[in-house]
Amino acid sequence: MDEAYEQEMERADQSGRSRVLPTFSTRCLLVLAIMAVSVSVNAAQGRLGFSVSAETDGFLSSTLKKVKITAVSTGAPAEQAGLQVGDDVESMNDIPIPGASGSKIMDMVHAVQPGEHLRLKVLRGGAEHVIDIVAGAPK
Repeated sequence: MDEAYEQEMERADQSGRSRVLPTFSTRCLLVLAIMAVSVSVNAAQGRLGFSVSAETDGFLSSTLKKVKITAVSTGAPAEQAGLQVGDDVESMNDIPIPGASGSKIMDMVHAVQPGEHLRLKVLRGGAEHVIDIVAGAPK
């Protein structure tokens, strides 16, 4: 047994609490529930060139709470439009991110064709910026 487990058992005994602790697999599930999902964003027909991490309101939920830009490809339409790593996405094509369906947002992004626009409202350094990305041709 590890030292942290032994210490917790001793504290439980001293306080009269139950000695039941999460099993290793339960601990792993809790860690997985907290982790953000990372998604590369490229439209099915048009290239955008950025990746995001998305936080949802629960482990099996697709309802978005927060979306953050984690990567922007050099020379890609996203970079040309001014998108930066660390930007917090507040809306996509005027659809607010908090409370939106992650799958519907991804469907919208995947439907972008070359030459079409994807409009992001982002928060960067406390200031809002509107980023208008014109999808490029797929590579």
